[in-house]
Amino acid sequence: MSQFSRGRTRKFLYQMLYASTFSKINDETFRESFFSGIFDSELDEEYLKTMFDLVVENEQFLVEIIKMYAPRFDIENMDLSYVLPIFIGATEILIFQEEIPVKVSINEAVEISKVYGDDSSRKMVN
Repeated sequence: MSQFSRGRTRKFLYQMLYASTFSKINDETFRESFFSGIFDSELDEEYLKTMFDLVVENEQFLVEIIKMYAPRFDIENMDLSYVLPIFIGATEILIFQEEIPVKVSINEAVEISKVYGDDSSRKMVN
């Protein structure tokens, strides 16, 4: 029986969201390009699909929430390496609060920003 890796799935989710901002992506082609499947764990497919759809569908809502609680940040003009980890973390906090502890969502958003962003993106996400 294979083990799901939420951390790996979050990173793959980040890559899918990033790619989808530039063009419509074909899920199968994207997976072949970025995920070889040769890992000791598999993606959490249900979480991946749910989160991708939620982030895309609720983008404007997430922007408004961030504007409300962090008015100094110009979220609409920020680099994606800053915004996407925040979107992923905020979606988990708002939607999956029963399943995923808030602290885990924040820590994972910071981890994603460390992998795909620079030091300032980590600080901003934190």
